[in-house]
Amino acid sequence: MIPSGLLGSSGVTQDPGSPADVLLVPELLSDPAAADLASAVIDTWEGMFGLSVSEHDEYAPDESELTAIVHISGDIEWAVVLRLPVSLARVVAGAMFDCEGSDLGAEEVTDAVGEVANVIGGVVKGRVAGHTTLSLPSVTEGRELRVAVPGTTVAAEYIGRCEHAPFSISILIRPAK
Repeated sequence: MIPSGLLGSSGVTQDPGSPADVLLVPELLSDPAAADLASAVIDTWEGMFGLSVSEHDEYAPDESELTAIVHISGDIEWAVVLRLPVSLARVVAGAMFDCEGSDLGAEEVTDAVGEVANVIGGVVKGRVAGHTTLSLPSVTEGRELRVAVPGTTVAAEYIGRCEHAPFSISILIRPAK
């Protein structure tokens, strides 16, 4: 059972009115789902960008962060939320564009972060039964942002470290009505 309110330490919250258990897809709320997300994250970061990642216990950036969200629509609604400090976003963008992250403008860094969320969203979409569509990513920047997608529950969360900076990826789910 997933409790209402703040989940983990990533700052992603669950709508207090949403159900604590999602009975439609209970396997997504189990430990294998978290392992599956961890595998997708590691494959994406290490395979696509050549960046090593490790699991971490807390997401607490000490600088401004970028937050990217992609939505997966179908019989069940999903969202993938990626949060990372701007300094790590620059490292990821540099790896994506094969250059120094400090040479990139804010728009290129934002695009790269949105693309990472999109790739992980594509992995989730590929594992969801039925017809689904993946939205374009939305990316925002700020400090200590509260991220909420009303009516959702956190199905899986991965908190990691890369280049000495924390990052968080959450998969949210809203059951069919």
